[in-house]
Amino acid sequence: MCIENTIMNTLNVFTADSAFCVNAINYDERSFGNIYIEMHSCNQVGVRIINDRGVFWCEVGKSGEWHFIEDVFKVFDIEIKSVSLDFIAYLIETANLLNTNIDKVHQAFDDENIEVTKAKVKAIAIKRVAENFSG
Repeated sequence: MCIENTIMNTLNVFTADSAFCVNAINYDERSFGNIYIEMHSCNQVGVRIINDRGVFWCEVGKSGEWHFIEDVFKVFDIEIKSVSLDFIAYLIETANLLNTNIDKVHQAFDDENIEVTKAKVKAIAIKRVAENFSG
């Protein structure tokens, strides 16, 4: 089975009920197997999952502003510690986590809450960066 089909099957948890639409799956075997996936929900919350040279991460956002999923989920007091070394395993883990908490994500990025969410995520990101560089 080709990687694109495997990814679509894995993302079925989002796409089966039309909660999310997959906008892009880009796989570049010549560039270290890099993968870029982008999805959007009906209320325009976006999710993108990236594999760049074997490093995986997920971002959530709206209107072109992207935030690391770990920072967004800290707003909900949910710690994410991925241990997956395989991209498809990471994708399954991330899809399940998002599916379980999708109502919180939608509420955080709705028109009423988005500015507060962005401010909280920014503060979390600043703290994370400071901790990473403080030794």
